[in-house]
Amino acid sequence: MLPFKKISRIFLKLFLGVFLFSNLFVGGPSQANAKSATQLPSKTGKTTTGVQANNNAYGVNTLFVIRGIQGLRSSGTQKIKNTGATWVREEFNWQTLNPRRGRWDLANADHAVSIYRAQGVKVVGLLCYSSLWGSSNTRAGHDSQFYKPNINDWKNFVGTMVRRYGGTVKDWEIWNEPNSMWKPSPNAGEYRDVLIAAYDTIKSIDPGAKVASGGTTYIDDDYINDFLNDGGWEHLDAIAVHIYPWGQAGPESDPNQRLRDHLSDLVYDTIIPRGGGKEIWITEMGWESGKIGLQAQAQNIARGVILARTVNEVTKIIIFNMRDETGNTYGIMKSNLAIKPAYNYLKKTIEMIGTKQIVQALDLDSDSKFYIFRDGGGAVAAAWNSERSGQVTGFHVNADGMTCYDMSGNNVSGSVIKAWNNGNVTMSFGQTPVFCRLANYNP
Repeated sequence: MLPFKKISRIFLKLFLGVFLFSNLFVGGPSQANAKSATQLPSKTGKTTTGVQANNNAYGVNTLFVIRGIQGLRSSGTQKIKNTGATWVREEFNWQTLNPRRGRWDLANADHAVSIYRAQGVKVVGLLCYSSLWGSSNTRAGHDSQFYKPNINDWKNFVGTMVRRYGGTVKDWEIWNEPNSMWKPSPNAGEYRDVLIAAYDTIKSIDPGAKVASGGTTYIDDDYINDFLNDGGWEHLDAIAVHIYPWGQAGPESDPNQRLRDHLSDLVYDTIIPRGGGKEIWITEMGWESGKIGLQAQAQNIARGVILARTVNEVTKIIIFNMRDETGNTYGIMKSNLAIKPAYNYLKKTIEMIGTKQIVQALDLDSDSKFYIFRDGGGAVAAAWNSERSGQVTGFHVNADGMTCYDMSGNNVSGSVIKAWNNGNVTMSFGQTPVFCRLANYNP
């Protein structure tokens, strides 16, 4: 038997789903082989939780401050902007910037922030971890930085960062992966104390700033709900998460972390029951090209971004990482900033979807997806099959016609649209998304 709490969550999802979707669907779409067809709220730009739906949600992790690489900062930031992304995520590491009590080494951070300001990109400032001298356990060597900090010293560090960089950095993330990067073991109560202290300090200096919890290593519902209790919920504007599917699986394939399902669960199981009004920030999401190949990395990043954009509470999607580094190949560019396929796929995805809002999500037979986004400039669908190429699927689209493009911008309508008859369409799907512009789409 399901526990009462679980039954209540299921009932809440069903009730909200029927209430919201029926007001937009009026009879529902006709389709031949759709497993589910979900019409998501979009007409007002509001989400189910009252968060204003995102404008430009896209960004890339840079790590300029802790990695140095001064010679690549300006060109790297410009290349990020060239994808259409408007955000970067930068780590302000306490030990790096304040290695001893009273000593501040800020030239590196000053230079990085000046580059961001000059190039007009927005910054998520990651504040982490303990300093070796400000830790509650100074005898643990390198691991001291992962113990709970002394709160007064922590507040001084946070305040120094906000006063110095708050003119450029208006969005802050508190700690990195606290559900794993915490000693002697993850402790949601201790982390809550750190979050509350940082939130109160930031808001006292810059009341308009936004504060997110530290991105968890995955969508760790139990840990997130634990630190949201006893005051945690009131001391954040956003919940941050990290997306690294197990075994480098695709974003819709990992049985433990199907991206769209788990983001929706975070909305319906955590945010709505607590009253809503909180954003979700994906502050890291990535795949290693050295483990799965350049093409698979590019496909997964594009599909991950599309899936995340189907949940309007997600207001930031920040890819990890800008460049390959020693020991990992997460970059959308190589270590010398030569572009990889992932760079071009991210750029095309941002170009085609941009700030459009999800209006219809068709999860079709045999793992095929057809998700429609729309704004005043028209409707665009993203279509793919997560498991195979050449999957032929028939369904219905309420449009007068459509034209489909591949990741290079080539018109591929002749190869992917097998039949069209008054909106009844048969398409051939592959693992690389195609984007289809819909003529006179009517949801």
